[in-house]
Amino acid sequence: MNKLADLFGVELSDLLEEDDDLQKMNLAFAFRSANSESDLDNIAFFKRVVLNYLKMQRINEL
Repeated sequence: MNKLADLFGVELSDLLEEDDDLQKMNLAFAFRSANSESDLDNIAFFKRVVLNYLKMQRINEL
């Protein structure tokens, strides 16, 4: 599994994630950026926004 994660450029935990929405979101962000610090900061910020949105949806379903 570690080799697959390395091959696709994702964390092993992303492949093992049981929540389909989180898994899809995590894998969608597994792309190459220009590796500039501002690009990585923007990607991290957007990922936090999406994770918070998904968390609010799950809370709302309770």
